[in-house]
Amino acid sequence: PLKTISSSETPPIIAGGAVFHQLRDIRRALILGDGKSGKTALSKMLYIKFHASGLIPVLLNPASFEPYNQGETTKAIRKAYQNQYGDQKHTEFDQLHRDRRVLIIDDLDKSQWYLKRKETILPFLTSFASTIILISSDLLITVEDVLGESILDATDASFEKYSIEQFGYALRSEFITKWCTLSARNSSDQELLRRINSIEKDLNHIMENKFL
Repeated sequence: PLKTISSSETPPIIAGGAVFHQLRDIRRALILGDGKSGKTALSKMLYIKFHASGLIPVLLNPASFEPYNQGETTKAIRKAYQNQYGDQKHTEFDQLHRDRRVLIIDDLDKSQWYLKRKETILPFLTSFASTIILISSDLLITVEDVLGESILDATDASFEKYSIEQFGYALRSEFITKWCTLSARNSSDQELLRRINSIEKDLNHIMENKFL
């Protein structure tokens, strides 16, 4: 689940099954979580869900490029699209209406450029795609407090802020391991490992289909 931290108009806690629908409807979100909150798992799950809904998501790693200008940013998005959909698909992407484009930017906190160029890059991204999901470490909140400035462009207040609640995705593997260990004390290490792998596989399958 996600916890709303920037608006009183939405429920304070959004259950796991409603997360995708909430993000799809509001279109612009900044999601914060600690190192074990499952941010990357969430980004991949959102990618699957957006794609299944008929939209065209592109998953971006901001640490992999340096957007000096709009041209470089577009080139980075196109390269990510080609890697995810195939080299022959770039012309289709260029022709897409912005309402069908979804940008999911994971590990925003690892970017070397975001804080320096957010005033120019963020407005361009919002003009390029109608849905933008930014996912970052909650350390950015500390940076925001220290610098005394917003991690979002001050001219664009349309992004909702959320935090990932524990056990939405957090510590899933660790929890399964502990549960299996306690419930199967007489099992061999190999049997325990097989059981853990089996449960994780089943849970991942459920998440892909139901987004729990």
